[in-house]
Amino acid sequence: MTRRSLLFGLFNLMLFLMIITFCEGVLQIKWAYFADEALLCISTLIIVGHVTFFSKSKAGKALLVLLLLYTLIQLVNYFMSPYQLKFIFTFGQALINLKVVVVPLAFCIIHNSIRIRRILIRRFLQVLILLFFLGLILNIVFQKEWNLLLGWKVEYRYGFLRMAGWFGGTHYLGYFFTLVTLVLWMSFSLRRKGVLTWRFYLFYSIVQVLISFPLTIRKGLVSIISLIYHNLVSSNLTRFIRISVITFLFGLSFYLFVGDSAYVADTKLDMLRMTNNDDDNYYIRGLMVYNGAALAISHFPFGVGAATFGTVLSKYNTLEVYQKVNIPSFWYEGEDLSGVYDSGFFSLLAENGFFGIIVMILIVYYLYQLMIRQLNQNGVAILRVLFVTMAIWSITEPVIQNGIFTVIFSSLCIFILSENRVLESTESA
Repeated sequence: MTRRSLLFGLFNLMLFLMIITFCEGVLQIKWAYFADEALLCISTLIIVGHVTFFSKSKAGKALLVLLLLYTLIQLVNYFMSPYQLKFIFTFGQALINLKVVVVPLAFCIIHNSIRIRRILIRRFLQVLILLFFLGLILNIVFQKEWNLLLGWKVEYRYGFLRMAGWFGGTHYLGYFFTLVTLVLWMSFSLRRKGVLTWRFYLFYSIVQVLISFPLTIRKGLVSIISLIYHNLVSSNLTRFIRISVITFLFGLSFYLFVGDSAYVADTKLDMLRMTNNDDDNYYIRGLMVYNGAALAISHFPFGVGAATFGTVLSKYNTLEVYQKVNIPSFWYEGEDLSGVYDSGFFSLLAENGFFGIIVMILIVYYLYQLMIRQLNQNGVAILRVLFVTMAIWSITEPVIQNGIFTVIFSSLCIFILSENRVLESTESA
């Protein structure tokens, strides 16, 4: 077997595992929930087997150094942590915490090594889109019965059912719809106009606001901020001011229209409940954000160790950290710990400390720098908005460790690479 055929085989295996992960909510088969971990292991082996790939650019060299430094930090945290940690869970979680980096990086290596047919990647993304809309239509038709079939709770927000869709979870609807529409709409607009016009900003904002009600998700609104940032770094001052004023007026009009509604009131209350640790505060995301920051300060500059606070393997490693900061026990006892996973960045801050979180941020940054070496101007613009949206979400969402989000994010990264690749990558500063 040649090296090319081996890499192509691994590429197809990774696509298969991504499909299984994408369908885990519908399949409801126990082994399907480990498909993303198998994907992570294969991706890690590809990276380890292609260390020379990192020597081709300064961004690659920096990324390799940061990955080694991250590993060293996990070792230091393991031995310095005052809690009783288990080695296998600690380092397993440390790898999971970089899932959204490791899997796209492996795809980037394969894409740089062999020429994958663009049509294959397009078809793969089309399959994901088809499954997404199939699940959405079935949920709309069967309403709460579809939620119950997938084992998702039945609850309503602003009069709309919080749908499970294809995934068995409402939040994934927001991740997928936002990122796919963002990437495809930007691709179409940039291909036609070369720039994002004010009409694009206005209509995209309107769509994200309107769709947030029937899908009962507010995550898509974050992508509007990402687009404003893109406009700031890619436009002249006059154009930036003009588009920003349009966006501001639209936002102001929307606020005046729904300013007294439960939509805004709930958002304000959630934000306020992230700044206190009162005994009557049972808003778990707020408790995790507040205590995550407190733990990082009390264990400065290193953290409490991986798989201890707000991550999936903490229920197997140790529950001592939850008890230390008085998280209500019903959130972390039993099989389901889903509530404590809602803190994203602040869980990673607690586990890795201020030093570790800086290294993680730099790892994501240099992954972006490594990927844009292979992209034309349009590809750089789209990837920038994709990464910024992911970064903002990660403040309160556990996206970078999540399997389904990793599938969505990685699929779009490889799509952007295949659609916008430069013929020859040049050395970057």
